[in-house]
Amino acid sequence: MTVVYQDIMLRFFVSVRNCRLFLGVFLLGCLCGCPKTNLQPPPKPQTHKLSPQRQYQLQQAYAQGGLEAEIQLWERWLQASPKQPWVVEGYIRVGLYAYHKKQWRRAIVSFQKALQHPLSVEQRQRLAPSLCKALFFEKRYKEIERVIPPHLKVMKPYDRRWSTHILALAAEKRQQPIRAFVWNTQLFPLLPKVQQPTMRKKLEQAYLNFSTSLLQQLLQERRTQDTGYPYNAMALRLASLHLRSKDKKATLRLLRQWRAAVQPTPLYSRWQTMYRQVVPKAVTPKKASKPSQPSPPQEAIAMEAEPLRLGVLIAQTGKGAMIGKLMWQGIQLAHKQHPQIRLVVRDTQSSPAAAARAVRELALQHKVVAILGPGLGHVAAAAGKEAEKLKVPMVSITPREGFARAGRYLFRNNITLSQMGRAVARYACNRLKLRRLGVLTLASPFGQIQARAFIREVRKLGGKVVRVVSYKKSSKSLQKGVTAVVGRTYSNSKDLRVTSSMLKGMKTYQKRRLYRKIRKRLKPLTPYEGLFVPDSALRMSQIAAHLAYLNVSVRPAWRSAHGTQDPDQTTYPSTFLLGSNGWYSSQLFRAGPEWVEGGLFAVRYSRHHRSAERRWFRKMYRQEFNREPIHISAYSYDSARLLMYVAKTHKHKRRDLFRKSLLQVRGFPAVTGPLHVQYDGNIIGPFHFLMANKKRFFRVATLPAPSLLRPPP
Repeated sequence: MTVVYQDIMLRFFVSVRNCRLFLGVFLLGCLCGCPKTNLQPPPKPQTHKLSPQRQYQLQQAYAQGGLEAEIQLWERWLQASPKQPWVVEGYIRVGLYAYHKKQWRRAIVSFQKALQHPLSVEQRQRLAPSLCKALFFEKRYKEIERVIPPHLKVMKPYDRRWSTHILALAAEKRQQPIRAFVWNTQLFPLLPKVQQPTMRKKLEQAYLNFSTSLLQQLLQERRTQDTGYPYNAMALRLASLHLRSKDKKATLRLLRQWRAAVQPTPLYSRWQTMYRQVVPKAVTPKKASKPSQPSPPQEAIAMEAEPLRLGVLIAQTGKGAMIGKLMWQGIQLAHKQHPQIRLVVRDTQSSPAAAARAVRELALQHKVVAILGPGLGHVAAAAGKEAEKLKVPMVSITPREGFARAGRYLFRNNITLSQMGRAVARYACNRLKLRRLGVLTLASPFGQIQARAFIREVRKLGGKVVRVVSYKKSSKSLQKGVTAVVGRTYSNSKDLRVTSSMLKGMKTYQKRRLYRKIRKRLKPLTPYEGLFVPDSALRMSQIAAHLAYLNVSVRPAWRSAHGTQDPDQTTYPSTFLLGSNGWYSSQLFRAGPEWVEGGLFAVRYSRHHRSAERRWFRKMYRQEFNREPIHISAYSYDSARLLMYVAKTHKHKRRDLFRKSLLQVRGFPAVTGPLHVQYDGNIIGPFHFLMANKKRFFRVATLPAPSLLRPPP
């Protein structure tokens, strides 16, 4: 009986142990299986492209009816098949089209449908900024803060800055000053340096009115994310409030907590003052063993307190008075950013002798550390010669050839005519792939210098200049020059040939009428692919009208080059129009915008470039002087800012040290683009290539400044 009982108990325990083991394995499998179902990766964005047939249909719709026809085709496809993987791109295209047409509600609906699908980073970059602005224009402020913040990190810097600004404005419209303050703090590091002082004042006016509890809350929320401005300043503000209430423990805790964030900033002096008030022992007494240094004399103290002086030479009277006025307007805007620099202005009277006397006065009497020179070529040459004798750094905006090479202390912030010709030649040969070019130039130094530089650069790049024609300013010579550069080779001359039998029995007026008809039907074949015309905008419009009269077909620059496979081809049915910065005027379209459509030219200062410095400069210039700035004011503004920056940063009293500091400037942010000071004295910046189309100019490319200095491949 005992043996049977023991056997039964043994089997019972074995079965219980197996059940426990089975139950444990089952629970472990459940626990391991749950994360696989709950932690699945998010669905990848649909990157399916359209089929070649649909792409061809889009191209045909755009060619027949433009962008509106393409959008209508997209809408039909979206209604017919809303579940296809390419509908995201369709919704984005329709939304962007409605946004540009200022149809905000239609754009919002299309964007919201696109957001219901997984999006790629590139699609979010295109969609989010336009959706943010459309919601703001529709006054849907609450929805902005709900939809836009998740997309801020993937936006481009320019779009992120605008979207953050709109978020702050939306919070202000909803009367939420705390949310507006938080968004403005995120906007502050995104702003350019010229706009940060204004935002700094706005933030200071806001947080100075905050209570102690609100400051503590904001600092606690942002402590782990951001320790820069304005949170370090807010921490010092909160510490000063604790110090006023005689809460030294809270003050000391804040000061120690924010010491690392405040130390590399100008706020560190305030931190030290407050810390010494809380901990008096922190003030270290002077050692008695160390002899005290003698105090400097009063004259040395006066010299240190005296501000740095910069000389300005402008023509207030004479032939160059208008140029001097435009220069002075740009210099005034630059001086408002650096009011601690003292300017000493002298009139050159548009005379070389007066300019030389003014340089001697500025250098010997006023002890200026540098001079901003005149713009006229012969006046700048005389002033530069005197400045080189006295070893005073001079920066001029003259385009005169060889000005900077005349001395070690001479600098020039402008483009020369030879640089302009080289830039256009490089774009024509490297980007447009042109190999046979023609030149039609004015018989003056302005045109001849550019033409010679253009011809040399084309030959270095492996191209060939097949025809060079010069003309004078009169209308008759202009017509003869255009006829000579076009030539007398026609593609349909055999079809329009006139025989003696055809003229038999005709009267004189009938023969003239026949020749006029033939003249209109002739299709010339030019011996070049591109024609370079370095002249003014008004005269270029006349040349374009003559080319149209001669039935010369102009090829727009946005199309591809001819790309002929036959290297021996010598005639072409159409040509590119290439020019210089003289074309940058509305006078280019005077004779007819269709004759210069697609014409390409290069400039240094472009109003169509979307940089923050350029937009700010144009805005402030229009507010101050009620007119649009031109390149002279932009060059003067950049030159003055460059000199003031070097004077303020390095604080050199000696002119040779100021010159060395000026030579070390690379990539200085300016209105005309990043400036690089070369050792030969030339201050160079990027070239912007603009295209004329329908009475407007469009920027198509940018040539960086260092690439122009490299030898051709």
